Amino acid sequence: ITAHEVLRRVFPSTLQWVLFEHHTVVVSQRKSLFESRDELEKWAQDKLEKYGEVIPGTSRGDFTPTRMDEYWPDDAIYITEFEVDGDNDVYLGHILLPEAGGDEFS
Repeated sequence: ITAHEVLRRVFPSTLQWVLFEHHTVVVSQRKSLFESRDELEKWAQDKLEKYGEVIPGTSRGDFTPTRMDEYWPDDAIYITEFEVDGDNDVYLGHILLPEAGGDEFS
């Protein structure tokens, strides 16, 4: 299972998202769609710059892991959601996939 497969299965096809290195995901929850992939990626990079740094003890260090056992009951696949105060247009998260043959996550 790849991070792309997780996103395609979990998020509705009406949402636009960008998957970055290390399985960080930025999902647009805007009602209007971006006209180009470049525009979406620029928007996602701006959101990561604004909200992406994790700061322990603040809402930027607060995240909720959710196991995706509804979709993959036999696999430990998680999506974490980071709280973003006052911005309803964006979902920031991270996909945790078990490494092949072990209990480590990537």
